[in-house]
This record gives sequence, C-alpha cells and structure tokens, in this order.
Amino acid sequence: LKDPKCNILSKLSGPLRKQIRVTIINAILATDMTRHFPLIQKLSAFIDNNPKVDFKKVADDDKVLLTEILVHTADLSNPTKTFPLTQKWGKLISQEFTNQVKHEEKLGLPITEFMTGLQHPGKRADQEIKFISYVVRPLWVQFTRLIPESVPFLKNLDHNVEEYNRILNKHTFVLARLKSTEGVQESEGGSEDDSSEPQELMRPETIQNVPNKRKPSPDTNFNGSNHKGFTRRSKKHNTTKH
Repeated sequence: LKDPKCNILSKLSGPLRKQIRVTIINAILATDMTRHFPLIQKLSAFIDNNPKVDFKKVADDDKVLLTEILVHTADLSNPTKTFPLTQKWGKLISQEFTNQVKHEEKLGLPITEFMTGLQHPGKRADQEIKFISYVVRPLWVQFTRLIPESVPFLKNLDHNVEEYNRILNKHTFVLARLKSTEGVQESEGGSEDDSSEPQELMRPETIQNVPNKRKPSPDTNFNGSNHKGFTRRSKKHNTTKH
C-alpha cells in the first residue's frame, strides 16, 4: 500500500481506509488455528441469535466476524473438494511435513511427532480422518447453517472421510495379516489408488485396533490447538498456504 500504484485504498477517506485495513488484518489473523474453535463458537452463537440472517442489515461488528469466518472457512476448504483433488493436496502437505521432519533430524531439533511416517498411505489416511473429523467438519457444519447453499461441500467432506477410511482399513488389514504370518517388511512404493494390495505399509508402532469405520471417539479431547495433531494446517501461515 506504500506504493501509489498498488494502494487500492488511496481514494477513500481516512476513517474508512483505516476500517478496511483493520478488517483485512483481522481476517488474515483469523486463519491462525489457535483461533479456530473460538471462531466456531462465535459463529454458532451468531446463527442462534440470527436464525434468518439478512446480510444487508448485519451490524458492523458482526460484519467483521463474518469476514473472518469466510476467510477461515475458505482456508480450510481443501477437504470439501472432490476426493482426487483433496487427496492431491493432502499428499503435497504430507510431503512438506516429511521434509520438515528431515530438517529437524538434521539440525538435532525435537521431532514433530504427528509429521512422521506420512510417506505411508495408512498413516496419511489416519491423519486426514482425524483432521477432517475433529477440526474441519465442526466449522463446516456451522457454515452450512449460515449459508445453506454450501451443503454440497459438506457432503463432499463426509464422502472424503469414507474414502480415507477405505484406504486406512485396507492397509491395516494387510499389515495385520503379514504380522500373523511371516512378519512385517516395509517397502517403498505403492499407491493409495491401487486396488491391489498395498506395498507401502504403516509402521507397527502406529497400528492400533481399527474398526471397519473410523469415527471420532466420544471421549476425545476436542479443545483445538492443544491437540498436537490438529494444528498442523497452521504451519502454513509461517510459510505458504498449501
């Protein structure tokens, strides 16, 4: 904005220019995952108090809140895309996390545990299920209350969880069978989309008894940023958005 050629606010009055600048800054800061769950609570309360929202009559303070919600929801929209696109971006962020772990090891820094083992399809699927179920879905449930036309995106999200469950169950089953016979031998390669038995297996220490349908446990601690596995998307705000 210091460059006259780029200052889109130059024609506005001082107070209005300041108001717009503050709104933009707040919207960007709202993408910080430490604010994720408080934003969901605020959105839920706003909808409860305004069951039929008239966006033309929204108070100024609520306009700021809705702007923050719109930007944050867009920031967490990847899991609401069609599965091939969701899976593509999921693999890219997993590669970014894997690279970070390599740098942590090289520099002798503490390893970010939830970023390990993501070269294995089963581990990636498990992480995606948790992230979508505990973090992304609660936001989108409230967002569809605000904008009902967005319901198809929520349906995509639920379908993607089913697809990741299929991948997780396939790899868990194969690993369990190998453990019961000749032991586990990890190998490189394999594909999540391959209908044949996977060559890439989860590490034994990551395997637990996984039911046919992976769902959030009712006693899961759902407090947002305190869960080390659920703040992973906030990493990108220190670098770039995936």
